[in-house]
Amino acid sequence: MIGSAVIVFGMFVALLQTPPAPAPGTAQPATTQPTTTTAPSLAVGPLRAEIVSIGDTRRQYYVQMTGVVPGNDFQMQLRLVGERIGEVTRTGRIIFSEAVTDNGENLIKPTTYTDQDRTDTFRVRVTPDNLRERGIGLGTKIEAPSRRASSIKLAKGTLKIAMAKDFEDVVIKNVPSFRGKEIEHPRLKELGVVIRVLPAGNPANMPAGAGNIAFEFGDGQDRLRNIEFFDAWMAKIRAQTRNMQTNEGKPCVVAQLGDGVSLDDAAMIVQVFPNIETIDLPVEFKDIQLP
Repeated sequence: MIGSAVIVFGMFVALLQTPPAPAPGTAQPATTQPTTTTAPSLAVGPLRAEIVSIGDTRRQYYVQMTGVVPGNDFQMQLRLVGERIGEVTRTGRIIFSEAVTDNGENLIKPTTYTDQDRTDTFRVRVTPDNLRERGIGLGTKIEAPSRRASSIKLAKGTLKIAMAKDFEDVVIKNVPSFRGKEIEHPRLKELGVVIRVLPAGNPANMPAGAGNIAFEFGDGQDRLRNIEFFDAWMAKIRAQTRNMQTNEGKPCVVAQLGDGVSLDDAAMIVQVFPNIETIDLPVEFKDIQLP
């Protein structure tokens, strides 16, 4: 009701403010139509990383704070753009091998990146429209420069990317029969895709429900596109997924299909990329002005 009242009120005010009609024979002023601008597509040119913004937060503690580690936060927001971004299925973090300021400070230390930082990749979940308008957001780590530095003179590194064009469906029936073991399917084995169905009670904090089931993923994650469920009539089942941890502390995914779904009758379709291209994309920036 409030929204409707506002709209009506706005229309009423607009009518009150309508200028009177010009007298006969009076030339009417020319009118121009409003122009709309469309942001240029980012899906053009070679694959490349761009800097979106730099954030610099500095803190100084004058008293001892329990559980607080003094330090500065330096954040560099980046994105991946280019005509092939629609083919990118997973990305890692940008790992800089070199980052030097204009006054000679080295912003990369032996402890800047962990082994996990260097090897982890993340699934790209971006719609085609957002890809063209915003690209793919990227993460990285870099040490905070001192206030004496005014720019990063040179930053060089690499970005791990997985790309694919086509995918295929692998149908898995009687999913509950694989509880506590790896799903056996010749095509998954051929592609090196490992999916394990966790036993009942793992994870222990999984929401209760007859239609809930948990999966742990091993090798071949780069080839996974999506997992969907269908009932006995091959109607798609709406499933909610949650990232959780197994009882052993490893990452897993819990699929909640609802209490009214019989997992014995449901089919699981694993969408996989048969052909994957993995590249280490060179990244280089020069003369980046610091905030």
